[in-house]
Amino acid sequence: MNYGITRSLLDMATTQTAISREVRRWMQAEHYTQLDVARRLGISQPQVSGRLKGSVKWSLDDLDKLWDLGVPIDLPAYGEAAMAGADR
Repeated sequence: MNYGITRSLLDMATTQTAISREVRRWMQAEHYTQLDVARRLGISQPQVSGRLKGSVKWSLDDLDKLWDLGVPIDLPAYGEAAMAGADR
């Protein structure tokens, strides 16, 4: 078993969860709905729902747009590497 790959997958899942948590906090603070977020990201509401639930990964494009909107996303060093495959 390759524990490096397992660790990388765990790190990616942790990073995705952390992003969703921060997006939810931001949505609550700004009183935004999933539809509001979808419009700002240029995606559909079901796509936002999937990302928040963890069934769809946040893409680097999503992160760039969220950052521009003021979502306080602070990715740990391993998270940036983990996110490299998010668009795939």
